[in-house]
Amino acid sequence: MKSKLAKVSRRKRQIAKRRILSNICEAYGKQILETGLFQADAHPGNILVRKGAQVALLDYGQSKQLTPEERKAFARLVLSMNSRDYETIATDLESMGVVFEKDGMPRLKARVARNMFDTRGVINPFSESSEIKQNAITKFPSDMFFVMRVVQLIRGLAYGMKISDFSTAKQWRKYAKKALAEG
Repeated sequence: MKSKLAKVSRRKRQIAKRRILSNICEAYGKQILETGLFQADAHPGNILVRKGAQVALLDYGQSKQLTPEERKAFARLVLSMNSRDYETIATDLESMGVVFEKDGMPRLKARVARNMFDTRGVINPFSESSEIKQNAITKFPSDMFFVMRVVQLIRGLAYGMKISDFSTAKQWRKYAKKALAEG
């Protein structure tokens, strides 16, 4: 196997990595935003990569079902995270049931939203400048923890694949629009 990989150019390997990451993200995006029923045991051992960058998510022993309201609230957040409208991002995060210790602070809440639900953000709760230390979360919907876990998996895969410009929010935008168009 190693000899085959050695013959593939660095550029082609990077393209293949991006396709695999994109396909994993697509699979989760469809599940979370189209049906609300998703594989919630997100870790690399539950992903099978097949020929042609096809992916299969394995082990549905831990699955979650978002209610239509939770799914639509998350869809609104996905769409707002694609903007620079901090007020809307903060409002959409709070409409999902995330409660903060302090009112206001929309820019900070928007960063928290991106750090939790988009791979463009990075959250380090141990850092002195952590957004969570500046405004603690006092309530968080339990099923959204598993959505966040999916995003963290995708972030870790992107990091391991050395893909720094990947965004779950951008990738999931079409599914979010579809979820909200259903009425």
